[in-house]
Amino acid sequence: MKAKKNQLVQRLTRPNEGVAIDIIRHPMREGAKSQQISMDMSSAPVPDRRYPADVASVLVSDDMVRLLFGQRKLTGTGLLSVLVINISFWGVRQFLSSMVGVAKTGRTHMEEHRIPAAQLFQVKEEPNQTVPLAANIIAAAYAGREACMDFYHASSFSMRGLGLGAGFFAEPVVRITLTTPLLLAIHDGLEAKKDRLPDDGEEDKQ
Repeated sequence: MKAKKNQLVQRLTRPNEGVAIDIIRHPMREGAKSQQISMDMSSAPVPDRRYPADVASVLVSDDMVRLLFGQRKLTGTGLLSVLVINISFWGVRQFLSSMVGVAKTGRTHMEEHRIPAAQLFQVKEEPNQTVPLAANIIAAAYAGREACMDFYHASSFSMRGLGLGAGFFAEPVVRITLTTPLLLAIHDGLEAKKDRLPDDGEEDKQ
């Protein structure tokens, strides 16, 4: 049985699946068949692609969550471009879990320095420059009024291999630069729609 499992891991852990991400396996209760896994994103390289966002929006559908990042036109109304990032429900839950401390300190910073809160933007007309991307891992940080969100994507092969005891690999997708108020608005928008995410608790375990 162990030999068959090792052969399966070898088939799933393929070249060019991305960069290795350090993981921590947390043992579950005795006799459990699953385990909790956390990722150390400090070991992950920064994505080469960069996109500065003025506005953002959160859309939840039956099969995924879409984060929309946009750049306002220099003159007139509307958007110059939009970057659409399709994110799995698992990825959103992981992001919200990782943001508990960041969101708390970020709100405290805004209150202390009287920084106005940001509102999510409603995209009414799709601009010609619209680019879709896929991600299921998000790392976010802020410093003062500035913030960034780094997006990565782990394939189904990598996710399956992780559950079988293999290493974890993900591809750097894009870094979004934005303001701290906008980062917190995205967090709050996702948190407000958390009840619409499928309650697939087993997805968080491998």
